[in-house]
Amino acid sequence: MRKAIMLCLLLTFMGCKIKPVFQNCRKVYDSYISLRMKGDKKNALINLNKAIDCDKENPRYIDEKINYLISLEEFSEAVKQLEILEKTNENYFKYYPLNGILNIRLGETKKGDTTLKRVYNNLKSNNFNKDNYNIFIYKVLLDAYFQNKDYAIEQILKTVKDNNFEKHHLDVIDHLHNLLKSNKSSNEVLYDFFQISIPHRYR
Repeated sequence: MRKAIMLCLLLTFMGCKIKPVFQNCRKVYDSYISLRMKGDKKNALINLNKAIDCDKENPRYIDEKINYLISLEEFSEAVKQLEILEKTNENYFKYYPLNGILNIRLGETKKGDTTLKRVYNNLKSNNFNKDNYNIFIYKVLLDAYFQNKDYAIEQILKTVKDNNFEKHHLDVIDHLHNLLKSNKSSNEVLYDFFQISIPHRYR
């Protein structure tokens, strides 16, 4: 018993006290989910911010906040969150496409194009494999934006043929393929894929 207590004291920051803290963070996050489902936007966002403050190392909460802000059409606030991630997250690269698209959605077309072009050049210099399929998805989206949709579709067909994707990856690829085959513009494909409401001029 004494050894167990000593071990608990020694591992304060690794187990005995951390677990309840994370459990409390999850409870706050669950409250956010509940409030969101009820349509209480103000208090939902308050609870989500509390969950983020409670567990700052959890990228899921930040991702959720960005997605929630987008669903509320709070695009400027979503960009601010992305800029925070740029300063604090070494894996920020995966967020660049979304940042560029949101800037375009906000009417900052030149700024958004510059960001997306930088991403596109980086993606073209990366070697794709089935273990980092996000690189492939982003590249195809930007193939459609900077080249054309037919070229992007060709890339999908070739890559799927040459790689053994898992089913859930194939589902996403199939969704993207269908978007590209639709009558949507390349901008609309970007908006649709990232679940960003389209501007009125497209409606």
